[in-house]
Amino acid sequence: MDGLTQMLLGREQMPMDKIDYLNPKELAERINVPVNTIYFWISRGEIPFTRMGKHIRFSLPEVMDFFKQKTQENSRTKEKNGRQTSLQMPEFKI
Repeated sequence: MDGLTQMLLGREQMPMDKIDYLNPKELAERINVPVNTIYFWISRGEIPFTRMGKHIRFSLPEVMDFFKQKTQENSRTKEKNGRQTSLQMPEFKI
């Protein structure tokens, strides 16, 4: 696990069956974006989430991996054509 992941989780990596799930408000607070942005990303299929009945939940490690991948893709796209796409790695609160 890299230093960023360790810092954000604040604990050793947990087995997949013991990962805590965040609701949209908790995720918004953790990644420092408005909760409406979370719902916008959900509506466009731009962020990984899980439905638990009528509730939407996020696995923080999965979301972090998603943003790392998107950030790398955005860097390649920016280098290729001088532009970047809308999703970027947000600043995470500890």
